Amino acid sequence: MKLYALKHQEGYLKDSPEGPVSVELNKASVYKEHTSKKLKDLKKKAEREGFEEIRLIELTIIEKDPYREPPGPKTSCPEA
Repeated sequence: MKLYALKHQEGYLKDSPEGPVSVELNKASVYKEHTSKKLKDLKKKAEREGFEEIRLIELTIIEKDPYREPPGPKTSCPEA
């Protein structure tokens, strides 16, 4: 799964009621589409607020379940 966020020179951007704020990645606003209107609006607001070096980043999410072992190799060994 791919998600998109905005990064600037000191962190990531979160859209809050007060306006854009700088946060760590786990608090950033993320979007399904890089063409999202909300994402574009956040970038414009951040530029007006003086955030510098704003860029779009693509996040790749891989789901893993650490409590389940991966299935072993399948064998087709006939029983004797």
